[in-house]
Amino acid sequence: MILILLLIAYAAYANQLPTSEMSLNGISPGASMDYIKGIYGEPQLLRSNSGEKTYSYGGTLFLRTIQYGNSHESVTFVESTANNGFSTPAGVTVGIKVSELFDLYGPEELQVNSNSETFYHYTRRESGSGITMLIFVTGNRISAIRIF
Repeated sequence: MILILLLIAYAAYANQLPTSEMSLNGISPGASMDYIKGIYGEPQLLRSNSGEKTYSYGGTLFLRTIQYGNSHESVTFVESTANNGFSTPAGVTVGIKVSELFDLYGPEELQVNSNSETFYHYTRRESGSGITMLIFVTGNRISAIRIF
């Protein structure tokens, strides 16, 4: 019985990535939009609704934010949809082969197949909250990276 519980506990945490890997060129959930604008410049505002905004850099990097109080705007979602130079710290980027993803991160926690696309699910859980990274694959190559 103890062995079964240990295996379940191991499976729940075996494929968790470090928090540092849950970012694209330093952009991760919780990052300040002022910090991001200071590095990458002013993005294109795509949508604004009740304190939530969606931005784009070059039409291939998308950010969603929520505004706290009168000024603090924090990232809740980041997505790269092209080989645009944005990558995780380990080098996972749109366009690489799935085999390279597995070499860097190991097997995913969950794989979902939908039509012609597959996505791989990685998480990082800490103190009751977590960050999720979905890696979308078309054919044998990464087509999008989404972190929230």
